[in-house]
Amino acid sequence: MKEIVRKLDVNVIKYMNFFKTVTNTNAKDCIVFDNDIYFITEKNMAGKAVGKGGKNIRALNNSLKKQVKIFEYGDSPEQLTKNFLFPLKIIECTLKDSKLEVKFQKASDRRYLLGNQQEKLKQFKAILKRFYPQVEEVSVLQ
Repeated sequence: MKEIVRKLDVNVIKYMNFFKTVTNTNAKDCIVFDNDIYFITEKNMAGKAVGKGGKNIRALNNSLKKQVKIFEYGDSPEQLTKNFLFPLKIIECTLKDSKLEVKFQKASDRRYLLGNQQEKLKQFKAILKRFYPQVEEVSVLQ
């Protein structure tokens, strides 16, 4: 797979350096929205980044004054989706042509993406598009 080169602004670089200082883990990427910051780690590194009992993520939340979410990179759109939505229960996640379909076990899990004017869904689509530009549509099923 071709590596995508991303331009990082000064603030994102500062966030990534601070993340490494707090968690002792490298971030593969950092995506900043208004009140949310998403740090994407390499495989099997999210647990270390979160820290024992969530201490690192609490420190990041308090210091950055934003809601921080940490999840692992996925080698496919389906795996990235599952990692982003963890610990929610996904029954099925499939990519058909350029459409990703996500089916949840519970309606309450589905509301995570669809609630609050679909803010999380919009953020997820932006993150997914950043790593997998071939995905043009995301459908959330019950």
